[in-house]
Parts: sequence; structure tokens; C-alpha cells
Amino acid sequence: MVFYLALVLTDHAVSHITDLGSHPHIQMVVQALPSQCRSASEKLVFEEVVETIQTRFSLAPYITITHAVSQVISMDEVPASPPATPNPTHPSDDYFQDQTIFTHAALVPSYHRPPPPGPVLSPRPTHIIAAPSSIHITTLERYIPPTSVQESTDFFTLSRRSYLVDRLLELSVNHGSMLLIYPTRAGAATFATKYLGPVMEPFLRRFVLLNDLSMDLASSMGKMAALPAMKTFDEMEMLVRAICQALGERAPVRGLLSKYDIVHAEAAEVVLERSMWMEWFLEQESPRLRQSLVDYHKAGGRMPSRRGQVEVTTGMLAREAVDGIRRSRQEAGNVGMEVAVFVIRRSVL
Repeated sequence: MVFYLALVLTDHAVSHITDLGSHPHIQMVVQALPSQCRSASEKLVFEEVVETIQTRFSLAPYITITHAVSQVISMDEVPASPPATPNPTHPSDDYFQDQTIFTHAALVPSYHRPPPPGPVLSPRPTHIIAAPSSIHITTLERYIPPTSVQESTDFFTLSRRSYLVDRLLELSVNHGSMLLIYPTRAGAATFATKYLGPVMEPFLRRFVLLNDLSMDLASSMGKMAALPAMKTFDEMEMLVRAICQALGERAPVRGLLSKYDIVHAEAAEVVLERSMWMEWFLEQESPRLRQSLVDYHKAGGRMPSRRGQVEVTTGMLAREAVDGIRRSRQEAGNVGMEVAVFVIRRSVL
């Protein structure tokens, strides 16, 4: 499935990168929400895209990959460059002939997470991470529902809290292309019932019983609030077209009027690897699970008492919940879930 999605992008986008000189240099932005997980069994979309790009040129192009990340990480945590370059079997004396992939990380705002403790910084006027109109290829992926209705709504609007709009503004007017993958309403429901439900429901029942907590707390911790706000494929296509039209009607970039076209749109199915969807869920939902426990305690909910231990805190319970979910061995997932796939191209009018 990942390889197919890569071909969708390259067939519609890479064929247009033809006028970049004798040794082209391709600028690429990669963003996965909530994060770019490593896969134990298959290549990631951006890796397949890069490898497919390289096959389109007789001389491997330089590719600068900027990973958009929402928290400070070390470069060791940035996904490794996919191609096998430099070639250890037939090394060249030319360092820059061997080294063709250059990887960076750029910090993007966490639009919908609670602000970290400390002084509040004034908002930046823009959240783009590359020069406007400079990026040839962007991949923007999400496979599990976001954590809130507001996050789902903001993504498909022209608000200053939309990663979609941020990444579209960075696309080159010379056929810069984006591969957008986002779960549909049906896909989000499949994730909730076939992936998450079989893990969360039995775990939360045990968790509240063992800790003498309220079943209302289990209901609060187990819900996915964004589900009612998820869109069908047709609704999503309509919203994306509206954003493309609105961005195209804005003031010209450096004197050039541009347009955004959806050159490919379809509903597809993906099967998520357990280690990936579990880490995505825990990274995204851990703050919400912790807040549910805090709200329960503030509302006067009873807390467990454990003989011979210090007082149990909401922080301790939150850590136990996350660890318990991660260690679950319940059968879950391994079924297809629907995602919307769009290829959006920017060009000069």
C-alpha cells in the first residue's frame, strides 16, 4: 500500500520536474501527524517517494529533505535517508557524487496541544518552515483521527492552525506537488472499533476495577472526541478544493499569479502496523488521558489507596494507563481502513 501511494505522487508530480539543470536539486518537506514512526516491516511513504524519484533521472538528483517535527528532537531521531548512498561497494572520489540526500529537521508549532509551562511566546506571523514557493514535493500524512473536533476542523480551513495550508504555501509555483493522506469518517470509525476498541475496552475495565475508580472515568478515557467531526471522502475533497481556490485568489507571489489543482483524488485502504498505530495513539492521546484523570480527581472522584505506598497521584495513574495500553496483547487491527489520497499541484496561471 505504501509503495502504491508513492507511485501516485511520483506519477503525477515527479514527471513535471524536468527543468532543474543538469544535476537537479529537489527540495522536499515531509510531515506525518502526530509523528513519523519507524516501521519494522515496510518502507515509509517518503522513503518510497525518494527512491522512485531517483529512478526517474539518469543521474541521481540531490534531494534535501526537511522533516517537519512538532517537538525538539535529536538528528538521530529523524528518519534515516532511504537511498543506499553513499555506495560502500563502489565508492567515488567525489564526495558530493556519493552523497545525494541531505536531511534536516524543522520545528513546527503544536497547534492543538496544551502550551508547555513557562513564559508564553508571542505567535509568529507565519508557520511555514521553508521559503514560500520553494518546495518541489511535500508529503503530509495522517492515518489515525486527531485528538479533538477543533483539530479536525482547523486542518481544512484557512486558519493559522492548519498544517495543510502551511505546507501548500511552501510549494513551488513550478509544479510543486503535495501528497496528502488523511483518514475519512469511515476510516476513523474503523480505527476506533477495530484497532483501538479491542485494546482499550478490556484494559480500561480492568484499570478502573483494580484502582477502585468510576466507570464514567473509563468512558472519558476511552472516547475519541474527533470522530463526529471527521469528513467523508466527498466532503474532504470539497474542502480541499475550496482551500486551493482561496489560496489561488490571494495576492500573487513575487508578481506571479498561481493556482492549486487537485490532479488526483481517491479513497484508498491502508492496513496499519500495530507498533506504529499504537505509538501514534499514545503520543497523541497521553495528554488527554492524563487530563481525564485530573478532571476526575478535581470533581471529587475517589482515588485508590494502596497499602504501604505513598499517596497515589493522577500522574502515577496516567503513567500506569499508558504503560498498560502499550503492553496490551489483545488482538486488534489488521483490517483495511479508508483514507483519502490527494495529489495537489501548484503552477503559474
